Amino acid sequence: MEFLSKVDKIILHHTKTTYDHPYLIKLRHKLLRWWDDIWYHFIIGNGIFSIDWKLYHWRDLLFQGAHVFWQNSDSIGISLIWDFDLYKPSLKQLDTLYTLLIKLIKEYNIAIENVLWHSDFNNEKSCPGKNLNLNIIRNELFQLLNDNIIKE
Repeated sequence: MEFLSKVDKIILHHTKTTYDHPYLIKLRHKLLRWWDDIWYHFIIGNGIFSIDWKLYHWRDLLFQGAHVFWQNSDSIGISLIWDFDLYKPSLKQLDTLYTLLIKLIKEYNIAIENVLWHSDFNNEKSCPGKNLNLNIIRNELFQLLNDNIIKE
């Protein structure tokens, strides 16, 4: 695995599956794609095979993910378990996502505009799905950061 360089963006994904768990994702990534491990740095559960809202810190932030072609050297990958083309995220998933994003934005000094979709780099993908709205997520992050709702 390659080391992660200066982090300047966070890229959001969905697994596009309903019944999933980080260990199942690991099996698919290792056995079907021949990768060392899961692509993503973080995975957020959906409450079916994984705990709703549970944050799984998977790939160490010292190392690059393998989640977006040509974008892995300077990005952190977060995937939410669910198919957001069909379903909306749970409030618990969103709370976990916002808490994680605030922490990473502060720790790595990342601009809110650099919280991005996987589909921003590959227009053949809907990832992370049509039922997540990037503008709403960015506006909520802006509000949370400015109101100091989430403390360090």
